[in-house]
Amino acid sequence: MQFPQTAQALMARLPLLTLLADFQRALNDQFDSCRHVDRYRPGLALQRLRSGVALLCQLQEELLHLALGASRAEPWPALGRAIEGVGALRDLTVAGERADDARQRAVMAVLEGLAQLQFASLDELLSQADVTALRWADIERGTEALLIPWQAACRDTEARYASA
Repeated sequence: MQFPQTAQALMARLPLLTLLADFQRALNDQFDSCRHVDRYRPGLALQRLRSGVALLCQLQEELLHLALGASRAEPWPALGRAIEGVGALRDLTVAGERADDARQRAVMAVLEGLAQLQFASLDELLSQADVTALRWADIERGTEALLIPWQAACRDTEARYASA
């Protein structure tokens, strides 16, 4: 079912899309940081990466999927797949924590791919959402509230390494 997409409603979701795109870039930077360290297990890069992936899961589970699901009365298979994807992302994160150093690089590569799929899934869901049925400003504020502490921790870590 296509929903009427008013210009005002489309503009209402732009700040949320911008927040999510910025988060995706920041998480990609964390994956890049992990690729450039000699060993994965030690270090703050891996810790920041794992906390970023956990945040991606939390953001979807506690905010985005709930809001999107509540905006539609009929079944939404893409939302069901996205919810399953969060479970796979969490499972792989736990497996990565248990992996030995030799397997860590492979787990991180798969984790990166799954994270990218989750972002793509969010883009798809948001583009299919009834833009008039969602409270975009509330979702944006909730997203921002979840992202700010992680972003601040990343900046603090970068500042500490830069000054060392």
